[in-house]
Amino acid sequence: DVELARRMLKSAKILERMLNQNTFDDIAQDYRYWEDGSDDFRERDGTLLPLWKFSFLPALDVDVTSVCWSPLYEDLFGLSYGSYDFYNQPDHGFICLFTLKNPSHPEYVCRTESGAMCMDFHPKHPHMMVVGLHSGDVCVYNLHHEDEIPVYKSTAVNGKHRDIVWQVQWAPDNLDGFLNFNSVSGDGRVTNWTLVKSSLWFHDVIELQFTGKLNNFGDSYNKMESLSDGARAMSFKDEDETVFLVGSDSGKIHLCTTEYSSQFLRSFQAHETPINNIEWNTYMPRVFLSCASEMVIKLWDMECDKPLFRYDLGAQVNDVCWAPYSSTVFAAITRDGKLHVYDLSISKYSPLCSQNIVERKKATLNHIAFNPVDPIIIVGDSRGIVHSFKLSPNLRKKSKEVEKALKKNDLKLARQLEVKKLESILKQVMVPVQEEEETSQTESANIKSSS
Repeated sequence: DVELARRMLKSAKILERMLNQNTFDDIAQDYRYWEDGSDDFRERDGTLLPLWKFSFLPALDVDVTSVCWSPLYEDLFGLSYGSYDFYNQPDHGFICLFTLKNPSHPEYVCRTESGAMCMDFHPKHPHMMVVGLHSGDVCVYNLHHEDEIPVYKSTAVNGKHRDIVWQVQWAPDNLDGFLNFNSVSGDGRVTNWTLVKSSLWFHDVIELQFTGKLNNFGDSYNKMESLSDGARAMSFKDEDETVFLVGSDSGKIHLCTTEYSSQFLRSFQAHETPINNIEWNTYMPRVFLSCASEMVIKLWDMECDKPLFRYDLGAQVNDVCWAPYSSTVFAAITRDGKLHVYDLSISKYSPLCSQNIVERKKATLNHIAFNPVDPIIIVGDSRGIVHSFKLSPNLRKKSKEVEKALKKNDLKLARQLEVKKLESILKQVMVPVQEEEETSQTESANIKSSS
């Protein structure tokens, strides 16, 4: 009976995909073959073609709190559903896996005990999925199992976070060969979790301390060292997994290492509001983007204390991410429902595309992710809907040298050319920034010597 039920389910899935293919045939054709011919008459600007919309009925009107593409299947992506309204939390959250082949219903659904705030697929074992919850728990799910019970879960005994888990990210296997991942939480902890047999071991990599001054309290309260600064976002370098960035509630970004936890390698006073996202550049790992609960995006070099570029988008920036196909392309979404796409090699200061995705009064845009292979971008909003778009040719241009290298399947040369392209742009602004820093350091030294 069990085998018969599995065969019936498999046949039903095939039939469902056939019906969806016929229903959404026009969109499927656009997904594969559409190219905006009007780009030939525009010098630089591009457009976004709306494709499918994905939603899960029980999760409608619930925030999409993260979006993540599968590292194995290029058409599969995961969503976490929770709520950013901290005074009106749902009884539970959802994890849904959707495929572009079936926009009508998710391939996998899992209900969590509280709002799901973040998720991540393991890059080498895509069936392993880690989820961070509003309650402070981290859970690991094995997608080969049909039940909704996590195979690993944190508890108060084994290091559960005391606040919301804002981000989780798988790490390379440790020296003993065990799977492990990292998490950041509002309690200020950056924690590494190791999957050992049937238990979950934890180790606090670093804990952020609040170093600001509280104006409404006395000096004795300001001298206390027990105040934590909430951790909001993190990003590990691809080339060196021991080095990572962590963004805080106070707007600071710290460059840290897993080798020791006593101090930071460097600190940046990046923003005045809580950090929403940090992301290293795919091609040049010393460059990163940051955004916070304000109108500004900043582009940084880890060796400079000041940003190299600063973009004012006119509305609160909720998320930002680099494109995987170019070293100079990135996208951002704002609270007023717009998606902005920049290409530094074409215009260093203005976007190539600013397109309305949702009406400002009806929803806000929460998270964004580029497809790692196809020119597709997905955006999750506050109503539980994920919008997908195809980028027009002007938004994914490559230089002739890079195209030649890709035709010859010389990926190494193509990557070198992308790095060179970004370096040439950064050199134009790095010299003035470094000179300004040296001048300020000299002035401060002269003031100290005169005093």
